[in-house]
Parts: sequence; C-alpha cells; structure tokens
Amino acid sequence: MKKIILLLALGFLCQPLYPQRTEYPQIGAQVFIEPGQTDKQIDGFFRILAQHGFETARIRMFGAHMLRPDGSWDFTLYDKAFDAAGKHGVKLFATLFPPTDELGDVGGFKFPRSKAHLLEIAGYIEAVVSHFRGHPALDTWVLQNEPGTGGTGPGRNDLTDEVFARWKAAQKTPAYDNGYLKADFTQERFHTDFTTWYLGWIASQVDLHDPAHHKHINPHQLLDNLADYDFPAYEGFLTSLGVSMHLSWHFGYFTRAQYPLGISLMADIIRSGAGKNPFWITEMQGGNVTASGREVLCPTAREITQWLWTGIAAGAEGVIFWTLNQRASALEAGEWGMLDFQGRPSDRLTAASEVARTAKAHKSFFREARPVRSGITLLYNTESLRTQQKNAAVSDDGRYEGRKASATMKSLAGAYEAIAAWGVVPEVCEMDAYDWSDPQGNVLRVKDVARVVREYDDPDSYIRNNGHRCVMLSMEMKAGFNIVQYGRDVDEVLHEFIAAELPADVQVQRIADQAKVVGDSVHSFLRDLFVAMAIIIVVMMLLFPLRSAIVAALTIPMSTFISVGMMYLCGIPLNTVTLAALVVVLGMIVDNSIVVIDGYLDYLGRGHSRWFAAVESAREFFPSLLLATICICMIFYPILFTMTGMMGDFLTWFPWTITINLMVSLLLAVMVIPFLEILIIPAVHVRRDGRRSFTDRVHDVYRRVLAWTFRHGWLTISLGAASVAVSLLIATQLKFRMVPFADRDQFAVEIYLRPDTPLERTGAVADSVYRALRADERVKSVTSFVGCSSPRFQMSYAPQIAGKNYAQFIVNTTSVDDTESILDEYADAWADRFPEAYVKFKQLDYQNVPSLEFRFYGSDIDSLRAAADRLMARMRQMPELQWVHTDYEDPRAIAEVRLDPVTASQLGITRTVVAANMALASGDVAVGSVWEGDYRLPVVLKRDARLGERSLSDIGDTYVSSPVPGVSVPLRQIADVEPAWSQSKIVHRNGMRCITVTADLKRGANAMRMTSRISRMLKDEIPLPPGVETELGGAHEFDAETLPPIAAGLSISLVIIFFFILVNFRKFGITLVVMASMSLCLFGAMVGLWIADFTIGLTSVLGFITLLGMIVRNVILMYQHAEDKRKVCHWSGKLAAYDAGKRRMVPIFLTTATTAVGVVPMMLGGSTFWAPVGVTIFAGGIGSLILVVTILPVLYSKIYK
Repeated sequence: MKKIILLLALGFLCQPLYPQRTEYPQIGAQVFIEPGQTDKQIDGFFRILAQHGFETARIRMFGAHMLRPDGSWDFTLYDKAFDAAGKHGVKLFATLFPPTDELGDVGGFKFPRSKAHLLEIAGYIEAVVSHFRGHPALDTWVLQNEPGTGGTGPGRNDLTDEVFARWKAAQKTPAYDNGYLKADFTQERFHTDFTTWYLGWIASQVDLHDPAHHKHINPHQLLDNLADYDFPAYEGFLTSLGVSMHLSWHFGYFTRAQYPLGISLMADIIRSGAGKNPFWITEMQGGNVTASGREVLCPTAREITQWLWTGIAAGAEGVIFWTLNQRASALEAGEWGMLDFQGRPSDRLTAASEVARTAKAHKSFFREARPVRSGITLLYNTESLRTQQKNAAVSDDGRYEGRKASATMKSLAGAYEAIAAWGVVPEVCEMDAYDWSDPQGNVLRVKDVARVVREYDDPDSYIRNNGHRCVMLSMEMKAGFNIVQYGRDVDEVLHEFIAAELPADVQVQRIADQAKVVGDSVHSFLRDLFVAMAIIIVVMMLLFPLRSAIVAALTIPMSTFISVGMMYLCGIPLNTVTLAALVVVLGMIVDNSIVVIDGYLDYLGRGHSRWFAAVESAREFFPSLLLATICICMIFYPILFTMTGMMGDFLTWFPWTITINLMVSLLLAVMVIPFLEILIIPAVHVRRDGRRSFTDRVHDVYRRVLAWTFRHGWLTISLGAASVAVSLLIATQLKFRMVPFADRDQFAVEIYLRPDTPLERTGAVADSVYRALRADERVKSVTSFVGCSSPRFQMSYAPQIAGKNYAQFIVNTTSVDDTESILDEYADAWADRFPEAYVKFKQLDYQNVPSLEFRFYGSDIDSLRAAADRLMARMRQMPELQWVHTDYEDPRAIAEVRLDPVTASQLGITRTVVAANMALASGDVAVGSVWEGDYRLPVVLKRDARLGERSLSDIGDTYVSSPVPGVSVPLRQIADVEPAWSQSKIVHRNGMRCITVTADLKRGANAMRMTSRISRMLKDEIPLPPGVETELGGAHEFDAETLPPIAAGLSISLVIIFFFILVNFRKFGITLVVMASMSLCLFGAMVGLWIADFTIGLTSVLGFITLLGMIVRNVILMYQHAEDKRKVCHWSGKLAAYDAGKRRMVPIFLTTATTAVGVVPMMLGGSTFWAPVGVTIFAGGIGSLILVVTILPVLYSKIYK
C-alpha cells in the first residue's frame, strides 16, 4: 500500500510525461563485454538483469574487439552477448564505438581526425549495423558515447577545414535583435554545429543500413557543456535523447544531499531539449568511484532508490545504470559496478530491482499518467553560457566560484532549488526554444499589458567633484610592490590616456594619491637624513679638535651607506619607518667613534706612541661599547614579539635598522677608526695662544659642579628623585593618544541624518556644506559622495556604510597648516548647524575608533535604553562634547502577515510564494537584463506611481497566485494582516545585548580627561538599572589594548638589560643603580613634550626607548671606568667615582650632543607623527646628560664608601 501511495504522489507532482515508447519506466544497466569473458559469464550478466526485473541493457560495440589485423570483422564476442540478451528478454542499447585506443580514448573520440578517418568510421558502421540489425534483442543504436567538445573542439585537419569553409559561407551576420550580447562566438558556434553535423552524418550512415531501429545519444557534463548541444536540430535524426548523470563526476559543485536536485534539474533540461521525443537517463552511477571520478563516492541503496524515483518523476522513459559489471582493464577498471568483485549482486542492485518491479507492477498507472505542468519555466540562453566559458578560459584560477564555466548554470540551479522549495518543480528551457504562446496559440506580449520604456532609474546616490557630476575610479596596489614606483606607472598611463583618448570636454582630477604621500614622506626623511649628517659634522667640528672631528665625521657616511647596503641585501625596505630609524640612530653611530678617539687622545697625552694608543684605546673600550650597543639594540626587540596587528607591522623593521647601523658603527670604531687615527691624528697639539675650546670650558664648569655634588651628596640624589616625581606630574597634564593624527593636506567631512531621510534632503545639506567649503581660498577641491561613501583612500580611514541619509566629502587643501586652520574654524561651528543633521569634520587619523564610547550590557532592552538615556542627558551638558548619540534605533511600524496554515496549504501557497507576490505588488523588482550594444540594461518591473501609497487594506487586497493554474486569491482570505512594531536593529557584543553611547570631542579637548571624568560620573552619579553592566570602548579601549603589549615588551627588555649589566659588573648594587638611572630621562622628555604641546603616544614611546639605551650606554662607560680604577688602582669608591665623572664627562657630553642634534631636523619637520620622537630624544637627551653626569658619580660613591 505504501508503494501505491508513493506512486500516486509522484503522478500528481511529476513533470510532463511526453509520448513514450514503453508502458512503464524501464530500468537497465551497462554490460561491459570484453575479450576473455566466457560464454557462462556473458550469459550470467543478462540472467542477473532479468532476475532483477531489468529489461534493458546497454553495451559498447568496441570496434577494437571486432577488427582483425587483416581488415576483416569478427563479431563472435558480441554475437554471444546479443544472443544472451535475447534469451533472457533484455533489449539492447548498442553504442557505436569505432576502433580507438582504449587507453587514450576511454570514452571514445568525439570527432573524426581526417577524411580518411571518416571513411574508416563509415566502414565500421556498415559492418556492425548490417550484421546486428536483424537481431531481435536490438532496440536502439546509440550513435556516439557522450558527444560534444567538452571544451576541446575538433582539431584542424582536411575534414574540418572543408566543413568549416562550407559552414562559414552559409553563415549570415546575426542581427542580434533579441538583445543578446554582441560577441564573437564564431569558434563556439562552429564547434556546436560541427558536433550536430557529425551526429547527423552518423545517423545517416545508420539509416543506410538500418532505418527501422531507434537512434539515441547521451550528452555528458550537461551543466558545463550545455552550449555544445543543438537540441532542436537533433529532433531531425534522433528518436530519443539521453544524458549521463555520474554524480561524483558532473556534480562537483553540489553537495551529496543535493544530488536529487541535480538529477531533477538535468532531467528537466534534457526533457526540454528532447522536444517531442522521449528522454532517458542513459548513464546513472551505480557503483563505487575512486580513481576515475571527480569525487570519491559509492552510493547507498537508499540513494539508488531516491535517484531512480527522482528520474522517473521527472519523466524519464528509462534509467540505465553505469554499470552492471566492472571493467577488467583501462582507467575505469574495478569501479562503477553494481556487482561486487566476485560477481554477486550488491544491495544497490537489489534496491534498483525493487523500483523496477514496482514500476512494472503499476504499469497501468504510468500508462494513464498525464503531463502536469507547473506553469513556471526557467529560461537560459546559449550566449550567456558561451560568455561564461570565455571568462573562465581567461580568468578562472580556481579561487573564484563565479568565474567557472558552469557558474551560469549554477545560478540557474539556485533559482531551480528556490522555486522547488515552494513545492513547485519548474520547467527549464532554452530561451529561443521556448514556446511563448498560450494553448490556443496566442502570444501575449509585455507591451500588451504594460508600458515598456527606456529610462534612467531614480538615483540612490551620486558623486560630484567641485560641483560637477563625475565617475570615480579607484585603484589599489597589490601587496609586495613599491608604491612610489606604482604611482609613477599610474601617472605614465594616465598621461598617455589623457593625451590620446580623453575628450576635450572631460577632465581628470586626482583627489587622493597615497603614492604621492609616501613619496613626499620618503623625500622628507632623506632630506632630514642629509641635513642631520651636516649638523652632526658641524657640531663635532665645534666641540672636538679638528682632526679628531674629521676622523669621527668620516664614520657617519661610511656607517650609513654600508648599513643601507646591508639592509638591501637583507630585504629590508627603505620606507618612512626605516628612514626614521636611520635619522634616530644617526647621532648614535658616531658615539662609538668618539669614545675610541677620546681614549686615543688620552693615551697620546700620557706619552704613548700613536700605534699603541690606537690599538689600546680600541681594545680597552670594545667590551664596554659592545655591551652598551647590545643593550641599545636589545631594548627594541621584545616589542616585536608582544605587539600585534597594525602596530606590530609598523614596528617590524625599526629595531633591525637600528641594530645594523649600530653594529656597523661599532665595527668601524674598533677596526677602521684606529687606522684613521694613526693617519690623520699624529699627535696632541697644545694651543699656544692660550685659548680654550668650548668643550674645555664645559669641562671646567662641570668639574666645579661635580665637586659641589660630592659635597652635597644626599641633596643631589634627592634632586634626582624630585626630577622623576616632577616629570610624572607633568605627564598627567599631557594629552595621551597612542597614534597621532595624519599630516595631510586633506580631510574628510561626514554628514549624518536620520535613517528615513530621503536623498534629496541629504543632498541639500551636503550642498550647503559644499558651498561654504568651496568659497574658502584654502580649499583646492571638494569631492562629495551623497548616498554613498568613498573608496578607502587612507590606510586607517574606513568610510561608513552608505545610505540615503549619509554623505561624505574628501576635501583637498593647499597645505597641512591650512588643513589644521580649516578644521579649527569649521569643525565646532558646523557640527550642529543643521537641526536634523550632524556634520563631522574629520581629520585623517591613524586610529579609526570613536573618541568616546561607553557600552551598556544586559538582557532587558528597556533597562539598557534607560541607562543610555541617563548618560546621554549628562554628557549633552558638557561643552567639550558634541553629537552624543547611541546606536539604538527606534522600532519601526510594519504590516505583519500571518498565514492561515489550513487555508494556505489547501491552495499550495507557502510563505515564499506570498513573499514573492508581495514584492511584485509593493515595489520595483528586477526581473532580468538585456544588452544594448555593449551596455547591460536591467529590466525592472515597476509599481505604478499613480496608485499612490499603499494602505493596510491595500495589502490585504493583494492577490496571491497559487500553484493551481489560473487560481489567485486575495491575501486577506489566507492570512491575517495587522500593524505591528519591529526592532530596526539589534546589536550584540560577545553574545550579549548591547547599547553603545558615542560622542565626538570638540577641537582641543583632552580625550583621556573626558573619559576619566565621564567614567567617574557613570560610577558615582548615575544609578544603573539591575542587570546592566558597563564597559569603556573607543580610544580608551584601543589604548588599553595597545599599552599592555608595549609595557610587556619594555619589561622583557629591562629584564634582559638587567642580566647583561649584572653579568658585566657582577654587582647587584651597581646593576640596580643602572636600572634606576633610566628614569632620569623622564624629566627632560616630559618638559620637552609639554613645551612643544605634543601628545604621549607610540612614537614618543620609541623616543623613550631610545633614551633608555643612551642612558645605559653612558652609565656603562662611566661605571666601567670607576670599576677599573677601584679594582686595578685600588682607589676608594669616592675617588674612583669622581675620576669617572671627570674623565667620562667629555665623551658622554659629545655623544649626547651628537645624538640630540641628529634629531633636530625630525623635531623641526612639523610631522605630528615623527616630531614627538625628535622632541623626546632631544629634550630627554639633554636632561638625562645633566642628571647622569651629576647624580651617578655620587650614587657610586655612596655604594662604595
């Protein structure tokens, strides 16, 4: 009884069953006949088929098995197969298979290779057809196995050249009046027509010798190769059409669960192509596949049953499995069979047998079945398939699903699946083959029931440049290329285009150029680098003896150029970061040379020879210089491992550049400088005129200061501690911003209105802002994006998600200073100029996060709204803030439609059907596209504007079509339509309901202070509803995420330096003093940042790290001398400390001076990003110099009293 119910359901839902030759669906299988098989084996194959209710079989008539070496034919093997089939009542589909190389042509060749080859094929057909035409077991000749190009096409030979010449002469220039794309498909059309010609030729050869039996073909990989087949032409010589459906081969883009969908889709395509002829599934996978399929697969018995009924329900006259027995040789050996390796029936064969017997038992049902049309047809056109194949040939690299040759058919399959989900199985047909008439032969055209016009759609966005409508072209460089060279290449192409092709009334204006920004920055750093070199050399000439200054100065270009060469060999790029590192380290690379030269002069002054002085000074100071250099280098590296994301990428090459430069300078100091000392500084000359150098005067002053510090030791130490405390107090007054604003002659304007604002109102506000900016002489150009957003034109600036309520400007100014002045003038004044809009003047930034952001978490939306409203009320009273708002949007009114499950299901109407009908009735719906020349025109079904706005009752009166042809009902009869409220937007963070309060700061306001003030207010003054929690976001969160990695990296650096110093001095006391002395850099750095009005951020932190290295180097040089005097000369701690201060003051002064003046160009360059580095090193270096040379000797004397 269950089977009868199943069949009735299939009969009701089945696709059109076109006129068939059989009373009920036939089930069969491919039987492989091969040399070496015994008569018993051959007979057994057909006996098994008959025992399982299979009344059809397909065999390949291998010409290679029949043709004798002398040219005669031996049909003995296949006579046995035909006789066995006739004995067991099995009808045969005999596939013509002319002689071929079985290893090279597993599925057979597709085209004749020459005229001579064509004659050989004709001879094979004559011999085989003439011999077997009278056998009672023969039912159908399969003209060719899986014909078509398969993407290859016929090769050039005398036959194809002759056929092509005739074909070309018969071709007419297509008029393209059907709106299809104009493209050259000559080669593709010839391949299709050549396939048709060849198949027709085979059919004619068969008809010469056997006009009585049926003729059949089985196209393969249908969704890929559909354009290769001309189905209407096949009706002229075929009596049935088939298809190969190997699921593991043809359906590589279907999941296994979707295989029945693929069977149904391909069956519908073949049924449509068959026209008035019946269609078969000529090959359906019946066994396992491992090596010869696209996907490894062995179907289950349940899947075999499902696939068979799907094919039968689609209207197939029969299904033939591939295969019954497994081949013994060639590619497919041991695979595909429904018999196991011992020739026993599998459960798959048993399942197919049950379907065959059920179909036969109910043949009266299938005899009386009538076509059931769904009334929905999906159309495709051959031009689209060929266009996709062309695109795939040039652009498919395997990464893009949409660029594959089958993407068009996959899109069709998606529509097929969506419609089938309604409970309706659509028809599928080629557009030119579709019958557009009604049953009475009348054709209803669109123009008969609608007004068809060619017009421009109402824009939902537009772009203007300086008030003129424009087209935006945005380009982005691939990773791994030189952006400066990329900019030059773009300039060259653009200039050629403008000169050769651009019309006179069209202008090209560049509104953003990252290549220019980077190029200008690189040029600026190169300028600063050479200026810094010159300044350092001049300072050395003033502070150092001339010959000594010359020797030290030579190391600057030598070290820099050698380092740049090593960077090139190591693959380190020359960009703004590495150039900044070169500038920062420029003053340090001469430090090692200064120390060695100072030691050389000291030895000469004590009467030693030049050779001894040069060698001994390098030997004496090498350990101290090596330790100091390693400490400076090591202090940067841990940050590389703790910093991630954009900051980590930013800092990648900074420490490597510093390390290479300092190591090269160290090697030059101990290997090259001694040679230059001997060559250039022959002896120490005492001034005869009694004049003293500036360095001597500084040294005299220092000796008096040093004596005072030793007399007031504890007071000196207290002053040092006080300087640290004062610097910390100053730090609390400074602004904190991890990443500064960008220095650009450009800024952005963002305009926000309510979500339901029409485009016209947004455009009016944008136009007012545009006119004000365009009238300003400091503004060069204004590009406005109304209803849309700009492409990303700056690394960290992400435009907002666009809508009709949003507008954005890119404003180019005459200079960076003008950008600042315009923002100061306009930002606060225009923020609330319009009652319904917020105008945000946005300075380009390297951190794209809100300035102030406060989040509320909880499960109750009303409690969250109450908490957010209370906070916003207080924040709006603060004059430093503007645009205080939340991301919560008020609920919107909707019409809620609830289907009556009983009434709707009786009519076959689903939610999807209702949704489709509502969409068609409520608004404009895109239904397709046509091509006009080279332009694609969308076809849009528009709602008649004369009907006005729809009311709630209008929605209920909307007619909904049902799957029953000609039946439509008003929506109110099958559903309840009521007004309701719906949430516009629901925001979750980490799985919790969240409302965020955001505000912008006015120009000059301190974000850190405002965040602290609001946090205290939120904690102490605003009561929160139960279950509501708060969290800080925005810049505070960004800084909180960035600071710990920096702190962790610095901590690791300090630990490493601690152990380096401990190993060198072997004293915890000295090591702790050295570590504590690093804080002495804070006073000068903080005072410098305060005076310059700079923020504490990432780049100033780099300056602090550099200062730490400088202090460690100076302390090591001083304490190493003191230790030598105390241990070797057995001096007291106080005397050793005093001598160390007096003796090491000059080299420390000179090295600090060169490092400080080396960053002067960077400090005065005006860059908000890099100037803090220069200020920190310059001011911090001078401050630490004073504190180090005065406090550290006293501390040493206190340790060793």
